Amino acid sequence: MKRITVFFIITALLYTVPAIAQGLKIHCINVGQGDATLIESPSGKRMLVDNGPYYNVNELTSYLNGLGVNHIDWMVITHYHADHIGGTNTLFQQGYDIDAVYDRGSEYCGTTYDVYYEPVVYGLRNTAEDGDVFDFGDGVTARVVSVNGNGILYPEFIDHECDSNRPNNENDFSVAMVINYGEFDFFVGGDLSGRNTSTYTDIETTVANEVGDLEVYRVNHHGSYASSNQFFLTVTDPEVSVISCGDNNYGHPHEETLDRLRATSVIYQTADENGVPVDNDIVIISDGSPCYTVNDDPYLIYNANETPIADIQNNFREYEGRMVKISGIVTYSEPLWDTLSSNIYIQDSSGAGMNVYVDSLVADFEAYNEISVMGIVSDDRGVTRISPVSYDSLISVDNELPDGFQLSTNEINNPQYEGTRLFTNGTVVNIEELRIGTSITVDDGSGPCTGLKSIFNELDVSWVEVGDEIFLEGALNIIAGDYDTAYAVLLGTGDDIGIYTGIEGEAGGTMPQLIALYPNYPNPFNNSTTISFALNSTDAGMNGQHVRIDIYNIFGQHVDTPLNEFMPIGTYNIVYEMDEMPSGVYFYRLQAGDKSATRKMILLK
Repeated sequence: MKRITVFFIITALLYTVPAIAQGLKIHCINVGQGDATLIESPSGKRMLVDNGPYYNVNELTSYLNGLGVNHIDWMVITHYHADHIGGTNTLFQQGYDIDAVYDRGSEYCGTTYDVYYEPVVYGLRNTAEDGDVFDFGDGVTARVVSVNGNGILYPEFIDHECDSNRPNNENDFSVAMVINYGEFDFFVGGDLSGRNTSTYTDIETTVANEVGDLEVYRVNHHGSYASSNQFFLTVTDPEVSVISCGDNNYGHPHEETLDRLRATSVIYQTADENGVPVDNDIVIISDGSPCYTVNDDPYLIYNANETPIADIQNNFREYEGRMVKISGIVTYSEPLWDTLSSNIYIQDSSGAGMNVYVDSLVADFEAYNEISVMGIVSDDRGVTRISPVSYDSLISVDNELPDGFQLSTNEINNPQYEGTRLFTNGTVVNIEELRIGTSITVDDGSGPCTGLKSIFNELDVSWVEVGDEIFLEGALNIIAGDYDTAYAVLLGTGDDIGIYTGIEGEAGGTMPQLIALYPNYPNPFNNSTTISFALNSTDAGMNGQHVRIDIYNIFGQHVDTPLNEFMPIGTYNIVYEMDEMPSGVYFYRLQAGDKSATRKMILLK
């Protein structure tokens, strides 16, 4: 995993970005020299992993009471050392409702274990098995990845007779689990070792590949020199490491372990070796998006899945305030209102575009570049935008700009196309120099729309005159005021405006071919989408074509023919509904005379 250091682009974001939605919560509780981890899922199910030493059990119960926690679905005991099981009996005595207890099975010697094994625990006790999965609901799971030495230790337990010649250390029998929620993974493994010594056995190496990539690592054995070996850290590559320790004579955490952890992650620590709190109780929150927080510090999951921009635009309320990862071609990259901010637009293969708000131009954020951005979805006066907390992924340069979704001039003024690259053509009816730039109004007879060239943009539009037949092709920007909403096609490059000659390449113009099939919108879509096409001719004698549109599934099977008739020369928008079709990839094929064109669309229900 590539670790991303998080930073906010503008100072104001520190105060205006919505807090991450509450989902999975993991509490690494400061119980001194011991471990106690509470896991709370969005569904309300809870798991307590270990419960610290007996002498600090009040720290645990005070924390749980502060959260209003009195019911625990599962208590998992990683191993039988006193600093991990010492609070068990007190929890039952104080009336905590615990449905089931899981541990490594077998037996151990010592007074603390004997107390732990009292009848109240015995009746709830289950043995954790490698591969067991605890299902919290709402997409949260805990998977056991190691127990009883992961199959490499023999015997698999230290027997109750306390044999002084026991060959293995209790630490290495620890139950280890990966907690998963969406792209987020958290590891907790008690006191597993990562080094072979006269006392310890390297278990970490055997489980590293099974654990895989991590976001947060609950550091094994309180940061002991014998834990967190280099192979384990290389394979799991955590972004954050959480160390639980307190007043101790072992020197935990050891400096050599800290050095290894610092090379891959940001370290949080409950307390130091003298028991002085460092980060104290540590709370990790993930809402299943590419963002999570550790004590309110935001972090990003580098390899998170991308979200289609059309999905965000069509389901804004679902995504508002959430962190997402998007990528696409930069269609506009200039300051618009002032030099302190840039209204950058990108568009992806879903056919939709989106505003990316930054406080200055970024070198990679240039038109024609393909970029990847992570940030928080918000709204500003009708503009759906992403305010990035990270942008360092330039994918490619000098790409073709996406085809503009072809509309009449009047159809341009529609908020559903906000952020998306649109194409229209008409007669220039007005040119006006405004404080923010040059406004060019065109009308094809259906009603006017506006193209806007910012004063901060060097694009030459001085050649445009009233009466010219021109095309506009650019991202649609909207500003919603208290009483009115303004729409403007943003003009940033020479590809965004030109004389409409009908010959591709002349004066930057785009002349339609004999037929033109445009990307459907929205795409992906739920049940209904719009298929747009144009019939054109340079032949004065041709006034129309017989047109047929056919729909095919991903296997090439014909499923529908929504259009089959003679149509005059012109541009058409066909609303097509797929209520009875299953979700999947489909193709729509336009046939007009001896010409045809095919495009892909995605139905998501």
